[in-house]
Amino acid sequence: MVCREELVSGTLTISPLHKVFYMIKSRSHSMIKMSTTMAARGNVISPTAIPTLEVYARCGIPLASTLLRQLRPDEQETLTTTVVTPRGSIAAEMHPTLEQRYRTTDGAVRHFLRHRAIATVLEVASGMSPRGLAIVRDFPASLIETDIPKDFPNHKSGLCEKVKLIEGIETLGSHHFLGLNAVTMEGFPEVSQLLPHDEPIILTNEGLISYLTKQDRDTYISNLKGIMASRPGSVWITADFSPMIEQFYSDIIQISPGYAVQHAALKASFMEKLGIDLGEINFPGEQEALFFCERHGFKVTKMGGQELGFSPVSGNLLPPDKRKKLLDVIERAITAWVLELRP
Repeated sequence: MVCREELVSGTLTISPLHKVFYMIKSRSHSMIKMSTTMAARGNVISPTAIPTLEVYARCGIPLASTLLRQLRPDEQETLTTTVVTPRGSIAAEMHPTLEQRYRTTDGAVRHFLRHRAIATVLEVASGMSPRGLAIVRDFPASLIETDIPKDFPNHKSGLCEKVKLIEGIETLGSHHFLGLNAVTMEGFPEVSQLLPHDEPIILTNEGLISYLTKQDRDTYISNLKGIMASRPGSVWITADFSPMIEQFYSDIIQISPGYAVQHAALKASFMEKLGIDLGEINFPGEQEALFFCERHGFKVTKMGGQELGFSPVSGNLLPPDKRKKLLDVIERAITAWVLELRP
């Protein structure tokens, strides 16, 4: 088992980074494995949804702070270095990773709304993301937010209505909220009624793929392909693949071993709760991830901050002596992947 002291002292050879991810997960070999399919998880939203929103608020993501205050109206929002969750913590060193993931995904969605004749966005597993509200504020698009919990539509729409009143938002587009399990496709008949027929759409998800088992991931991708095939010109936008490439952490660990340890511990803890094997779902390098997408019939275009024209993430909570090097790796590694079906 890998120990923190080995990582910090630099005596551990990282090749590949499976050892880091198994630091926490090693204890799971003795646990009784729980059901791993999304269908079996039922009516639950990811436990990371609200902590991730807290990170967005601290990173200055538009509308995130206002949305967070509607969720927790009695709490005084303060800037802290750690967001505490019931199952772990999201340390300051991880904030830029989540911010970069959001901004690249959001930037790519906006790019295609501006430069292609696409007027519908279907966001899968949107959770507490403020993206939908910001999109309909800025574009005359139809934005369909979906997630698993049966109370998601009423809960999220109510929160967004409060944000619109507080911020004085007049929307250019239409904003919809529906329940959808994108693996079992429960709820899709209702969703499909809002989708155009024979016209392209944008599908997007953020932070979903890494929480799916290998079986669920394959099923999810097959479902997306079915939706896209009947709507030629559609694109699927996600930055989920980048943080699933182990080489990313191999680069990071040379700069900040604590970052890799923190991320490994948190992610392994969540994965253990879901009974997911990290070694099964991660990719050793970028080529393996690209091959996976190509094998499923997609061509991939990567778009980062430079292509999308947004400012680099701040990293204001990072240790000053590591900030620039960490941000350079994060901004280079975490990009939006635009997937289109091959002819």
